Amino acid sequence: MGIDNYKFTEADFDNQGITNLPDRPNEAGFSATQLKARFDSIPKIIMALGKLNGFFDFLKTGQAGADIGVMSGENETKLQDALDSLNQDKITSNPPIVGATKPKITYDSKGLITSGEDLEKSDLPNDTLYEDSIINAITSSRTDKIPSEKAIVEYVQDMGGGDMVKAIYDPTGKNTNAFDSENHDYDNSTSSLTATNVQDAIDESAELISTVLGDVVAHKANIATISAQLPTATDDVTQGFKQGDVWVCEDYISEDDYSYKAFVCLDARTGFAKWTEYAETLQIQDDESGSPGSANLIAGSKQEGFFGEVPSSELITGDALASECGISQGTSQYSTAGWLKFAYKGEIQFVAKKPIRHSISWDAINTAKCVYGDSGDKTVVIGGKTYKVTLMRALEPSNDPKTVVSATSGAVNHHSEWNRLICQIHEEAINGSWGFPDNIESDIGILEHSLGSGSQGMYSDADLVVASGDGRLSWCQEMSTSASTRQSRGNGVSASYNYTSSYASSDNGWRPVLKLVP
Repeated sequence: MGIDNYKFTEADFDNQGITNLPDRPNEAGFSATQLKARFDSIPKIIMALGKLNGFFDFLKTGQAGADIGVMSGENETKLQDALDSLNQDKITSNPPIVGATKPKITYDSKGLITSGEDLEKSDLPNDTLYEDSIINAITSSRTDKIPSEKAIVEYVQDMGGGDMVKAIYDPTGKNTNAFDSENHDYDNSTSSLTATNVQDAIDESAELISTVLGDVVAHKANIATISAQLPTATDDVTQGFKQGDVWVCEDYISEDDYSYKAFVCLDARTGFAKWTEYAETLQIQDDESGSPGSANLIAGSKQEGFFGEVPSSELITGDALASECGISQGTSQYSTAGWLKFAYKGEIQFVAKKPIRHSISWDAINTAKCVYGDSGDKTVVIGGKTYKVTLMRALEPSNDPKTVVSATSGAVNHHSEWNRLICQIHEEAINGSWGFPDNIESDIGILEHSLGSGSQGMYSDADLVVASGDGRLSWCQEMSTSASTRQSRGNGVSASYNYTSSYASSDNGWRPVLKLVP
């Protein structure tokens, strides 16, 4: 019922006014006094009606709460203040969350649940029993208690190593120091030991030792070399791996370049194997011989590769090599110009950067057995390493250098040692601007470097003395178009010429090759 229902209405005064009385009040049983009272009540009713209805209207305004008091004992509190206090203490609900049952809940400062989560492994105790002590868990018949690793270790320590030793090695309960001589009876007459007893004991010991050693051998580290494959969590005990095993992984870099990484197994549990990489990795060197110069290629591969330059002080000077070989013909030059270190067909060889003598004949070099590198030909020992002394090959590899060829230029020069080494480090290899293009194969490559004065740091003609200057025509191994002529390369890095083997002009030079003997 609303507050308006308590207000007076016109209907409440029906039959209560003067109008309803008969014309003669005495007919209604009214006395004069009563009639006067009825008249006197009319203004009172009108005034009361107005006040009371106004009060009801006031109750419906916002001011009513501030003026109306609420009693608590003898204390009065304004109704609005009481309502405000209640409003401040009310708890506002949080946004709805999905209903679920979770062992972990999160609640806010109001005590309202905000979220729920499942248990994680980290929520469980790490160093105590869930309910009872480790002793109860181990010794009781209950199987629903899970002891921690720490508790097990402490329990074993509490048991004492001596008790365990006694249980295994002291079945008679003698409980004395096994290492005191007085506790050993060496007299057969009193010890009741027979030869059979002793032999049985020896046999059992040998069997035990064999078993133990067998286990040790069985637990030796597995070493797996698997190209480009790293160990994973499934390389576990089911695959035959154990804690402490080593995994060696071959990391492919290029056809002739590999590095190796080593991993050790920390945990071999099924599906959860953990392997950790050693801090260092082994880089396989392109040249593992220990010969002078860089051990790693700066361009190419072990079939056709360039290591860079090697100073004559680290290998040998031109004059010292000529003396070692017994060559005196011609004129010495560029004795300390140094050497170019190459890999060619898997071997290490050093080629003189510049011709070390000019005005020398092919015959003079051949007489010193410094052309082919055959068995019985000249070798020198430098820094404890042995080298064959040879000349470069000018023509294609399948050609026999000791037989006559049909031509001196063109395809006969393709894929030769000169082309695949000297031409590929020359600046003309960058854009194929060969002076004699017919002598160069279409698949010629570039052994890029930055050691020269030519374009993009490649070698120029002057760097290698292959176009002008004394000795620019380097004698090579091959017989040319007749038995009396020999092939030479130079007068342009891609050029090819032939001369009589006895010819010794300033154009002809000795550019020796030192091939490392493995």
